[in-house]
Amino acid sequence: MLENNVIIGTALIEMYANCGALDKAQEVFDKLQKKDVACWTALIGGFARHGIGDKSINCYIRMQEEGFSPSAITLVFVLSACGSSQAIEMGQLVHAEIRKQRAFAENTLIANALVDMYFKCSNVQKAKEVFDEIPIKITGSWNTLITGYVDHGLAEEALKCFENMQDNGFLPDAITFICSLKACSELKALEKGEKVHAEVSKLGLLKNHIVLGNALVDMYIKCNMLERAKEVFEKVLSRDVTSWNVLIAGYAQHKFNDKAMECFGQMLSEGISPNSITFQSALKACGSVGALQKGKELHGRVGMISSCNRINGLVNALMDMYAQCGAFENAWELFRELQTRDVASWNILISGYVQHGFGSEALDCFARMKKDDVFPNVVTYVNILKACSAIGEVKKGEEIHMEIERLGLLNEHYILGTALVDMYAKHGLIEKSQEVFDKLLLRDAVCWTALINGYAQLGLGDEALCRYGQMQDEGVFPETVTYACILKACSTIGALKRAEAIHSEVGRMGLLEKDSMLGNALLDMYVKCGEISRAQEVFSMLPMRDAFSWTSLISGYAQFGEYRSVFSLFRKMEKEQIEYNHLCCFAYCLQAFRPIGGGENMF
Repeated sequence: MLENNVIIGTALIEMYANCGALDKAQEVFDKLQKKDVACWTALIGGFARHGIGDKSINCYIRMQEEGFSPSAITLVFVLSACGSSQAIEMGQLVHAEIRKQRAFAENTLIANALVDMYFKCSNVQKAKEVFDEIPIKITGSWNTLITGYVDHGLAEEALKCFENMQDNGFLPDAITFICSLKACSELKALEKGEKVHAEVSKLGLLKNHIVLGNALVDMYIKCNMLERAKEVFEKVLSRDVTSWNVLIAGYAQHKFNDKAMECFGQMLSEGISPNSITFQSALKACGSVGALQKGKELHGRVGMISSCNRINGLVNALMDMYAQCGAFENAWELFRELQTRDVASWNILISGYVQHGFGSEALDCFARMKKDDVFPNVVTYVNILKACSAIGEVKKGEEIHMEIERLGLLNEHYILGTALVDMYAKHGLIEKSQEVFDKLLLRDAVCWTALINGYAQLGLGDEALCRYGQMQDEGVFPETVTYACILKACSTIGALKRAEAIHSEVGRMGLLEKDSMLGNALLDMYVKCGEISRAQEVFSMLPMRDAFSWTSLISGYAQFGEYRSVFSLFRKMEKEQIEYNHLCCFAYCLQAFRPIGGGENMF
């Protein structure tokens, strides 16, 4: 009879537990007339492995109450359960029991489980203390420590441990390398990541280890080395859906949307079935480039996933794609089908309206969201402030400002402060903008740029340059947009020498070849400072010339009455089929011909 055979009963409990049939495992356990440590451990381990920590701990308590002493494996399982359920007090009791028995206290597997438990309960210091006390460390001990640091965002500590491990003569395994690469990804530590890559290649681990290959691809993507990421990807012989997801998501995040879609197609051709994460990345790529038709095709494929209507993340990705493409009817249709309309779903609609310049619709959406008792988050407030700014609803923006202050969000989330600084600055309320800025505890380059741009827009070039100096004094590195704003400020006050210094700086950094906006700002500055020959030089060097580039240069020549140059540029612009403001260009042409009394027959 099964009830009397504890060995067969234990084997059945383990089998059911491994298959996730924990109710059946419990049923077999309950029928056993005689129980031993092994069958208790099988049940405790089953619950622990499936993340049901509370039941695992309760079994352990009952086991002790019935007079059974735990084995080393029992303790490893119950410590895992304590970690997964954040039961630190129980974990500490188990730790105290372990200390009483020397055999357990010197057991490396138990020690590793203790380190892991303290990390999972967010007691990093205690985890390190326990690690230091381990008499005989193994590679798994170091892996537990490195993993714990990575999971708590302590990437630098993780890499120090990786180095210490090797200095102490321990050979890393695949898990060590995976965790170290995650740390490199967090820090964007390309050089260290490349060293890890070299070690992995030397040991020949890459070809047949999917997870390690994925970690390497992800590291290169995070370090903005997408070509290297693709090279590694191609070398991994065994690739699963996660491998493709890492690459597709990387391309989508870095705005290489065509590449993302190309990878998606290649994945399908290789017979790999996409999952929810794959579709989310592919939909993001479609939304970014406004590829509505391709997005609709993906929507059709998504429908083949069972229960997709219950996968909120996937439905949100579809909504976001439609909203980014301006197809709001489709977005709303999906929204209405959602079983749970959370703040993320509302944010997608609000953000989409803001992106397309529909500020009033965004505010209406915000009102409906609050009416449905959905509480706004930081993303909501940032988008609503952008909406207020776009349609000049400064009073509404001030109401939102007061709401943010009342909730105490401003100092916790500097992005809100940046949105407020930008809104007030764009509507000429520079004193209010400065007041918000001064109260912020953390100010990044975007925040400084918003303030600088506010002063520049009002023609207060000296003030803008003063703020730029303060920004540099605080060690905040300017972004491309910052330089464009500074050049604008220079042009308003004729600060040619300062502008030339900026020109030299961005030239050394190679920014002009990468960003047409910065080139246009430089061109416009030289035009406004009367340096038409320098403006022509910049124009000739621009990698891409848009309508702004052409009209800026035309306006410069027009100021000097250089009608031949104006006429020549105008004809070239038409030949290159540049879309432009006809009225504006016609006015510049008239301005150029005025000194010689021409213009009526120039076309």
